[in-house]
Amino acid sequence: MLSPSKLVFMRFANIRFKIAEKICIIYKFLILTRQSLASANHVIRKH
Repeated sequence: MLSPSKLVFMRFANIRFKIAEKICIIYKFLILTRQSLASANHVIRKH
């Protein structure tokens, strides 16, 4: 049986992990959009 404090800590760690995961996804998405915008600008300049 887990102690209540350990259960709370585990839940808190899980929430923190989920938040970190979301931040990571958003960060990757921002980098990808920046790269695609940069390549789009490059293509526009070429023409």
